Amino acid sequence: MTRTSRPQLGSQAIAAANKLKELRELVDGLNDAGAHMWTGSDYTVLEAQFGLAAGTGANFLSLLGLLNTILNANTDVTGANRLSQLDEYQSRLAGQ
Repeated sequence: MTRTSRPQLGSQAIAAANKLKELRELVDGLNDAGAHMWTGSDYTVLEAQFGLAAGTGANFLSLLGLLNTILNANTDVTGANRLSQLDEYQSRLAGQ
C-alpha cells in the first residue's frame, strides 16, 4: 500500500505559500501604482486605469491600502481583528 496523500498535501502547502507570496507582491505593486494616480481629490486617472466607476476611486484606494497593510505591513492587527479586516475588504470591494 502506497500513501500518496502526504506528498500531495505537501505540494499543496507549498503552492499556497507561493500564491500568498505572489498575492502580497501583487497587492504591494497595485497599492504603489494607485498611490501615484490621484491629485488632491481628483481620482479620475486612478478610476480610468483600474476600470472603476466614476466617484469610486477614493474608496477603492482606501480599500487597497487596507489590504496592503493587512498583508504587508508590520502592524499590531492580529488574529480575529485581521480576519475581520480581510472580510471587510472582501465585502466592500465586491460592492464596488
